[in-house]
Amino acid sequence: MANRPENRTERDYLVSEKGLRQLFVLGGLGSVLIIVIILVLLSAFPKPVYKPLDRSQLEQTVAEAAAKLEAYNVAEDGSVTVPIDRAITLVAERGVSAPFSLAQTTPEAPGGAAITELPDGESLFVSSCAACHQATGQGIPGAFPPLANNVPALFQAEGGRDYLANVLLYGLQGEIEVAGQSYNGVMPAWQQLADEEIAAILNYTLGGWDNAELLPANFADYSAEDIAAKRGQDLNAQQVYEIRQALEIPSLDELPLAVQAAPGEAKPAAFDWQTLGANAYANCAACHQGNGQGIPGAFPPLAGNLAKIYNLEGGREYLINVLLYGLQGQINASGQSYNSVMPAWPQLGEENIAAVLNYGLTSWDNETLLNDFSPILPEGVAAQNGQGLSPQQVLEQRQSLGLE
Repeated sequence: MANRPENRTERDYLVSEKGLRQLFVLGGLGSVLIIVIILVLLSAFPKPVYKPLDRSQLEQTVAEAAAKLEAYNVAEDGSVTVPIDRAITLVAERGVSAPFSLAQTTPEAPGGAAITELPDGESLFVSSCAACHQATGQGIPGAFPPLANNVPALFQAEGGRDYLANVLLYGLQGEIEVAGQSYNGVMPAWQQLADEEIAAILNYTLGGWDNAELLPANFADYSAEDIAAKRGQDLNAQQVYEIRQALEIPSLDELPLAVQAAPGEAKPAAFDWQTLGANAYANCAACHQGNGQGIPGAFPPLAGNLAKIYNLEGGREYLINVLLYGLQGQINASGQSYNSVMPAWPQLGEENIAAVLNYGLTSWDNETLLNDFSPILPEGVAAQNGQGLSPQQVLEQRQSLGLE
């Protein structure tokens, strides 16, 4: 028989117990070494050091730039251009709410007190208020109350001067009645306007549209200081409405300078379509632009086109119908296709519709293209009113003129 190996009492291991202890110790030492290396590397990077901001250089730069801010240019139309570097300084100095206000402070006022000069109230009214109250001050019946023949009565009520300032600063909400018409909308607050801008708008509305004829002889314009005194009251639109409710508003025939013609003595006022038309066109300029060139592909030009239409048989009546009833459908003007909606403008009234058409027909060299032009009169607009046409029917009328 073959010899068998003797029985072993101990098992053989790849690593002895002593070797395991050595491996454990070496692993621990290696981990410590890695941590030390990481800490050394981290400490090698420079540490940020906080230093308080030195504003002296910034303040000096702003002061030097602000000293040159009087270099803006005012064009004949009242627009203002400011170099970009000065515009940036204006924003940095005044903030973004009203950095480009034209109001200036006169340092050499009598008695040593500064008097704030006011910007142009008419341009501010057109840009901020005319969309609702209209450039003519007639408002939109049932939606936005008129200011013509209304603001002077509010002003002359006891507390009315303060009330008008509060309306622009804090808004107005609640049902009111003006000229026998009820209005129940919301007048927004305009606190974002500067004090001098609000004062200028109020003065314009008090003197515009023959309102000045209804004011007392001792009438005093609003000043920027008047508006500043009303800020900080923390009123809301409902509280301003309550102030209005407490006013005893005089009627037009009670106003100090209201002149009522005796029966049989009244004379029809001349139709000043030049002035009325220029004011009414403020409703059109956003689309057709102030130069009558429109926006290619969006809103057709009036320059060169109104006269062309007017000269056609039936063109005069068509132009009136466009403003009375609107226009919808594809048209061509100056070789460009347009397919949008022209809204109806019956709220302008017959006088303003006639005036704005005459204004367009005699502006932007259109007058050189007219044949036998005679101004459109309110009576001519009245003759076209009441037909109940749709914008599509007005388009069919245009197509029958043979333009396209």
